[in-house]
Amino acid sequence: MNAEAAHVPDRPSLIRKFASKYSIDPKVLMSTLKATCFRVPEGEVSDEQMVALLVVADQYSLNPFTKEIYAFPDKNRGIVPVVSVDGWVRIINEHPDYNGYEVILPEVPRSPIEGERPAAWDWVTIKLHRKNVQFTPELTEYLDECYRTPIKRTGSNGPYTINGPWQTHPKRFLRHKALIQAARVVFGFAGIYDEDEAQRILESSVVSTQIARTEGAKATDIAKENLRRQLAETQAERLETVSLNQGTDAEAIGRELSGQRDLAAARNAQKQQKPQFRFDTDAALAHLRAAKTVLQLKTAWREISDDYDFSDREIPLDVEAVYRDLKDMLTEKETQK
Repeated sequence: MNAEAAHVPDRPSLIRKFASKYSIDPKVLMSTLKATCFRVPEGEVSDEQMVALLVVADQYSLNPFTKEIYAFPDKNRGIVPVVSVDGWVRIINEHPDYNGYEVILPEVPRSPIEGERPAAWDWVTIKLHRKNVQFTPELTEYLDECYRTPIKRTGSNGPYTINGPWQTHPKRFLRHKALIQAARVVFGFAGIYDEDEAQRILESSVVSTQIARTEGAKATDIAKENLRRQLAETQAERLETVSLNQGTDAEAIGRELSGQRDLAAARNAQKQQKPQFRFDTDAALAHLRAAKTVLQLKTAWREISDDYDFSDREIPLDVEAVYRDLKDMLTEKETQK
């Protein structure tokens, strides 16, 4: 079997189904969707992850080319399927038992909270109606449980703030959250998320990983410190024994012990130093924006990725977003030439 034939393993019927539906060659379909449907740099999506996304897209009849569904890879090489608001609205409207919905709002909006430009509702309730069902529950989402504060950064010109949809359209976003939760309960939609939920899932995974690394590092440091203490005690006992048995000069013993303490202090100070790295968020963004071609951009991304891997840090989401936008823009420019 040649490499092209083995390009898409295990689920050829599903790939052919999508390729036939959109009149696209199967290999072209896979490469195109990998480049457009995953929120990661090019070349980091496996065939298995792509097939997993197509399984979900097929289950809910969602169109990946119009961004009704896309995905973030998780830390275990799986995926977090994300359905856009347009995708959620369509699968609700096309459900055979859908019979409309009601929106229930407070009488007046609340005062703005931190970073929130317009005033928003404290809560939004959705009552989603289902045919041949006498009673369906009302689902309420609360602003204080859903709201996300703006992103705060510090750059070369000082601190700055990045406002997101929770600052620009808080009422609409809260209504979307309530509609999605109602759809899950009334129609049983499972295994799919909106982008806000996906970001929280991924951030929670990153925090858990960082906590595990921190706890592991603490345990390692404690073990090293205990070993150093044991070695120092052993050396002190050896020197005392030499002094008693051979009449070694007490002043010389003191100098050796002092040297051991100085060495331990120097090693401890070295351990406390922060790891050196080349790119913080601002430097990474500037490095990407300096690229004039797709090749230069990919080289810059590789350098940034290596730097973050070496210093055991996660690449910020806004750096990844800028990389994707610049790659699309430079690719389009080079195609037009």
